[in-house]
This record gives sequence, C-alpha cells and structure tokens, in this order.
Amino acid sequence: MSALFRVGRVIGLHPVKTLVICVLLTGLCGIGMLKFAETNDNQTIWVPADSDVIRNKNWVEDKFPPSTRFVNIIFEAENILTPTSLKAMFDIYKNTTTLQTANGKNITSLCQV
Repeated sequence: MSALFRVGRVIGLHPVKTLVICVLLTGLCGIGMLKFAETNDNQTIWVPADSDVIRNKNWVEDKFPPSTRFVNIIFEAENILTPTSLKAMFDIYKNTTTLQTANGKNITSLCQV
C-alpha cells in the first residue's frame, strides 16, 4: 500500500475526526491574527527604531503635522528660460507665498527661507 492510500483510508474511516482536527489546527494557526497590525509606513517596517532616520522623521512630523500638504510643481516648455516662462513661474511663486492656512500660517512661518 502506498502512503497516499493509507492517508486516504484513515480520512475515509474517520471523516468527523479529520474535520475536527483540521478546524482545530486552522484555529490554532489563526490565533496569531489577534495581534496582527497592518502598517504601510516603510520606515517602520525596514528601518531600525533607534536610527537617525526615524528621529529625523519624527521631528519633521512634529514640525509639519499631517495637516500640512507639500506640493511640487514641474514647469514644462520648449524653452523654460524665456521671459514669458520665468514671469509665469514668478507669478505662481508670488501667489503661493501670500497664501495662508486656516490657522494663520504662511510659507514664511513653515519654511526657513
């Protein structure tokens, strides 16, 4: 008799015991899910907790809370150094430096200019 035949015979002769054992083993393996906590923060997953990177990240999060939104603007033109392009970029810069948040902060209070 082959090993698979013997396994099938035991399962066939004791189907209820087999089901109970399977459910119990699955439940025991699933106990670890009680402490499962998902995270999508790459630094928490890959960087040691006592590293300079984490300390710096915590400082940035303290000084710039999640309510602060960072934006990058990429200007594109055939020749970006024309007076028209430079004036358009400067106008956007001027307009953004006069913006204020709901709690009265502006770019000079958020950035070291």
